[in-house]
Amino acid sequence: MKRTPPAKPNLETKVLKRSWTDGEVEGDSTSTPTLDSTENLLSFETPVPKRGRMGSEGEDVAAKLDAAVRMFMQQFTETKTLINEMRTDINKRIETVKTDLEGKLEAVSKDITSLRTDCASKFQQSDAAADALNVRVDTVSHAIDNLERCDDLIVSGIPFVEGEDLPAMFKAMLRHIGLGESAPPSVDIRRLYPRSPSENNSSFIKIQFALRNARDDFYYAYLGKHDLKLCHLGIDSTRRVYVNESLTDAARKVRAAAIRLKKDGKLSSVFTKRGIVQKGTKLDEIRNNLQDSKITIACFTESWLTTKNTDRSIAIPGFSFLRNDRKYGRGGGIVIYFKEHLGCKEVFRIEPSEETVDKTECLACEMRFDTEKVLLLVVYNPPDDVENAIRSVAWNEFYNFRNPNEMLDFFNSHVKRIHDQCIPLRTCSNRKKFNPWFNNDIKRSILERDMAYDDWRRAPPDRKTLAHLRYKTLRNKTNTLIDKAKSQYTTRFLDSTIPTKTLWKRVRSVGAAKDKTPAVCCFHPDDVNQAFLSSFIAKDNPRPSRAAATFRFSFRPVQHWEVVNAICDIRSNATGVDGLPICFIKIILPL
Repeated sequence: MKRTPPAKPNLETKVLKRSWTDGEVEGDSTSTPTLDSTENLLSFETPVPKRGRMGSEGEDVAAKLDAAVRMFMQQFTETKTLINEMRTDINKRIETVKTDLEGKLEAVSKDITSLRTDCASKFQQSDAAADALNVRVDTVSHAIDNLERCDDLIVSGIPFVEGEDLPAMFKAMLRHIGLGESAPPSVDIRRLYPRSPSENNSSFIKIQFALRNARDDFYYAYLGKHDLKLCHLGIDSTRRVYVNESLTDAARKVRAAAIRLKKDGKLSSVFTKRGIVQKGTKLDEIRNNLQDSKITIACFTESWLTTKNTDRSIAIPGFSFLRNDRKYGRGGGIVIYFKEHLGCKEVFRIEPSEETVDKTECLACEMRFDTEKVLLLVVYNPPDDVENAIRSVAWNEFYNFRNPNEMLDFFNSHVKRIHDQCIPLRTCSNRKKFNPWFNNDIKRSILERDMAYDDWRRAPPDRKTLAHLRYKTLRNKTNTLIDKAKSQYTTRFLDSTIPTKTLWKRVRSVGAAKDKTPAVCCFHPDDVNQAFLSSFIAKDNPRPSRAAATFRFSFRPVQHWEVVNAICDIRSNATGVDGLPICFIKIILPL
């Protein structure tokens, strides 16, 4: 029986072929394999074991298997290393991207923060501008409302009675406060919100004056008395009657709050002036400032003190004072406060009289500081006030004239007097002559000469001769420079090479040419005219008859605003025959 030999075993191993990014390399046993590479079969055949040699062939197969396993493990290790490198690279890239994103996010965050800050700043500016605008609107609104009430006074404390005679009460007020009722001011007096007598209501009475001066006189006279009662108005009662300025709603709230503070002792006094609520007086403010500071001497002008203001009322603890009041007219006055330990003696004073009420006021005193004496002089020079000058004119006499020419002369004379008094004409002469030959060298030499002259005058005897010699040298140098500069300028100014017309014009400018005297006619103008007319023959030509004029001239009454508008529409600055410039007329218009 014939034995069949065993089949040859085919042992196959997979060799990985790596694909590189820069190309493909056909794999062999020396190339670096990867898991993604294609398969390449490495086949080897085990020879048919021969008789007696089976042990040797098995060892070869085992060796080849061991080599294949080692190759596979090497490939696995390399693949693992590659994966780790790729992971490290990916992590680095992730960190880089993360860092870039964080930087960009930080920049965006900074931009957002800056934008938010800018927006907040702009919003704050807008809010501040809006608040300022609101304040201005409120101020203007308050000023307009206050302007409407500036000529009004509010009387309180008079009960409402059926059939009451308010004008008679107003005359009684005038009589009590000392203004008299011979020429009462023009007023509109009415009660605000009258109610029935059963409610026992003392509602307010509004007095509206036609002129602000009359309103001020009435109010100041009331404040001077400050004891107006119902019995003075013909009502059987001793209750007080109060007169106050007409305040706006906002001013009333402020006044109420200020009065509460006064009751709490936080304010010394509260009053209103021109519709504005004010705390204390200027004297209170001065008193507080002087007592809380290190001031030794304080001088004030325009004290507005009169004989009604006693020394006790204006005294300040720790200070003595000297006063020079204006006895004629309002305003003016000088007050000097000084520490009590200082010695002070009045030297002289200038008190304006009734004729010189608007002239200079002066108060001089001698102060003693230990062993030194100081002369202190306080002068008040009141400005010429156009408004006061115009108000001082008795304009009621204007209506006593019947002749328009006399009325015009009265108006022009007073306005011209005020114009010349407040805006006097002054003749100014230009004493500084322009010397075209003067230069900086001459100026410097003159300064050196003058300084040398002062040194010579003040020099001691041992240096007198030397200083005088230096002064004479600089004087001669200055004169030489001046003569040289004049000569050079004259040579250039009257150069013969310049055009003849320009040369003669310059000669005339220096007064070297003869004046052209016009020919004088020795005949009378009427004789010349008669000789001229004697050469003509007059003809009697009948003149055509003219139709009667269809227009007439007449005057019509005008309103004061028409006159104001007509004057304001004048654009020319020329002075008329009255000698008054239009700008001054516009200043004194009753606007």
